[in-house]
Amino acid sequence: AESEFDAYREELGAEAGGAGRWLDVPRIGDDALAATSGSGMANSVRVFRLVWRDGNATASIAANGFEGRLRLADVLELVRKQQRRIAAALVTD
Repeated sequence: AESEFDAYREELGAEAGGAGRWLDVPRIGDDALAATSGSGMANSVRVFRLVWRDGNATASIAANGFEGRLRLADVLELVRKQQRRIAAALVTD
């Protein structure tokens, strides 16, 4: 999972170094990264990509929506729901 997470880091780094930027995100699992891209103009599309690792599992979410209408907080809500499912599965394994 750590090597897969590192691969995600490289992939997101390329995006963040291009037209995107890194985002600060709260702790999710053991490690988490997030990047976003978009023009910032009204009615343009904003893309958020979040990846995280919890134990031996990695997960990612990509979400896009209109600038100013889709917020990082909206995407984090989805991430937290998925993380709860992952954490529950890790406990039962």
